[in-house]
Amino acid sequence: MFNQYAWILNYQPNIQHQHNYVGGKPVDVESDEDCEEVKDDTQEQPKTKEDSPKQLNLTTPRIVLQRMLEGEWFDKVSANKEKYNKEWRNGVIADLMASEHGAYIAELWTHRDKILSIKGRLVGTLAKAGVLKGSNLAIARCFLGIDKNTRDEDEKKEASTFAKYMGQWQKEPYADWIIQYVSR
Repeated sequence: MFNQYAWILNYQPNIQHQHNYVGGKPVDVESDEDCEEVKDDTQEQPKTKEDSPKQLNLTTPRIVLQRMLEGEWFDKVSANKEKYNKEWRNGVIADLMASEHGAYIAELWTHRDKILSIKGRLVGTLAKAGVLKGSNLAIARCFLGIDKNTRDEDEKKEASTFAKYMGQWQKEPYADWIIQYVSR
């Protein structure tokens, strides 16, 4: 039994010693006449999922950003609650995602570690455009629901990080688009 096991493990088939039989007679597979339909495989094959360009998901970032701006925090730091109501906020995000900048945001969104910076830079752009009032740190605390008198170092660091992202608004290609949108 050990020899049979060793033979199985070491077996290396050699294709040149194999024979094909059809109807009990050996067939020469190297003859061209039996393989005519297989020869022309150079025709373009249908594209697979891997071959097609990656479809960006514009819906998820749009919905998440719209919900983010619908939060109670927004009204607390809004420069004009009547003008920048929920309909306006939903509209600015819908229009942004439908613009040439939507694909850029959707591409960034695929990198989960960048979502907080996307949110922070968007909020920072809205602050720069005059939609939000207060310092970046004050807006960040309000956004995160952190009391300004907190002693929790993690909360302070989280607010500071978000405020830092807000300050990076000018790095975004859509910043001018939002500023123009707000000034209409």
